[in-house]
Amino acid sequence: MGTAKSRDLLHSLTQRLLDDIRGSTGLDASVAVVEQQDIYDVILVMAGSGTGFRVLQSLLDEDRGEQVLVAMADDLSEPVMEQVLDMAGVEVARLWPKCPRHDHALDPKLNGGRASWCCDFDKTVAVPVGELARRLWERRPSIIEPT
Repeated sequence: MGTAKSRDLLHSLTQRLLDDIRGSTGLDASVAVVEQQDIYDVILVMAGSGTGFRVLQSLLDEDRGEQVLVAMADDLSEPVMEQVLDMAGVEVARLWPKCPRHDHALDPKLNGGRASWCCDFDKTVAVPVGELARRLWERRPSIIEPT
């Protein structure tokens, strides 16, 4: 079974991603983590269905945690966009998370050793995962307005 340190790191990483999903979309999302021997299954639950991401316990250390978060954000971005599509339409979904300077979505990448949402065209646009809503949407509501 995993160590308390690896479970705490995984919790911290998934919480940062959840903060971005909830804060920038308004979606009611949650994460369940299922631990099996040396593997963690991270299940993102939105609108009653879930999609998973598998993490090997051996990857959960201080040196590789940010890389794990980039991979998790990349894999789980598609189901988030699908939920945004269902709620707000294709124009909003194709831009999640929206670049503040261009008409395209940001991509999860390592930037200065931190998992970040980055613009492919402007290297000065890099928002650390977990700070998306605060940095980009603090002066306006989430992209999905409640009906």
